[in-house]
Amino acid sequence: MAAARRSGVNLDEIVAKFSISHRTAQRMTKALETTFANVAAEDGADHKRRWRIEPGALDRPQLPPRDRDRGLEIAGREAGAEGQLRHARALAGLREGLLARLSNRDAARAEADADAEAVLQALATVTRPGPRVSLAPKILDAVTEALRGPFQLRVRYKSEDAPERVLEPYGVLLGHRTYLVARDTAKGDLIRSFRLDQILSAEALDESFAMDTAFSMQRFAAQSFGVWQDPAQFGPVV
Repeated sequence: MAAARRSGVNLDEIVAKFSISHRTAQRMTKALETTFANVAAEDGADHKRRWRIEPGALDRPQLPPRDRDRGLEIAGREAGAEGQLRHARALAGLREGLLARLSNRDAARAEADADAEAVLQALATVTRPGPRVSLAPKILDAVTEALRGPFQLRVRYKSEDAPERVLEPYGVLLGHRTYLVARDTAKGDLIRSFRLDQILSAEALDESFAMDTAFSMQRFAAQSFGVWQDPAQFGPVV
């Protein structure tokens, strides 16, 4: 009703529509304001307050900014903790854009939302044993650009003295360590994994390639022991 009527809806109309008491109608409008961000309440010429859903980007009721802000903040922290720096930057940008578009009222609420801050303070990432892997943003950017093409990727792997390789990237395995799944053009058709933290330099080339349509990242991941792949070890086990 609040979205369909240009002038919104007042308490008397809610009472008549749902056959409820005036007090229950007041609770419903309070719930409407609490649940959705794009609710406007104004007093009309008849001195009756009317509630309406303001048209937004999605033209429908939107979740309150505190929930979207909190979700983006949590996702960004998790991405950063997993070394997904590009994703963390993108999520931080989305969160800043969201906060910049808030009304003064909602911005004040977001800043004073002690509940959201308490939730964020209570979150922590479990530390796994072993060294922490740091991924260079330039490497991640080059890999992402190559995957979008798809384009071949020129890399130097493990050692500065090692010859450069030309890879055909198929995807990325995320986990304790992050691996690029790719085919080394100089070593046949075998698709295998390369540790991203051991790629010392990477450059997306202008040369595109035809991906093997029979390949599936989900199937490749399911056949891995962790991330280790050895086709000779696949077979029936009794």
